[in-house]
Amino acid sequence: MGAAGLTEQQAGMEDFDITVGFSEGFDRHPSKISDASAIRIKAVFSTESGVILGAQRIGGKSTVEMINILGLAIQKSMTATELAIMQYETQPLLTSGPGVYPIVLSAEDVERGYT
Repeated sequence: MGAAGLTEQQAGMEDFDITVGFSEGFDRHPSKISDASAIRIKAVFSTESGVILGAQRIGGKSTVEMINILGLAIQKSMTATELAIMQYETQPLLTSGPGVYPIVLSAEDVERGYT
């Protein structure tokens, strides 16, 4: 488990109007390999600006890597739109599969709520 920035509860206590994005998947592809782990991300965004305020991740060896990316996104005030279109590399046996990168999926979940 890992976290960066504000949780949903903390953002509420700070009086932010928030939108939360979720994603579930696997940290390796193909997902049937022996060390693949189920993962979940919960990302908290400001509804007004779309800026990411925080995120939590559960599952798998790549938790630290993804939390570091999300921490940088918070530091740089990235929006859900920017995260939804971010460039990323996938590598069989090492990362989530193409088209199902959890950070992107959680941002896309928020984007669907804005339209």
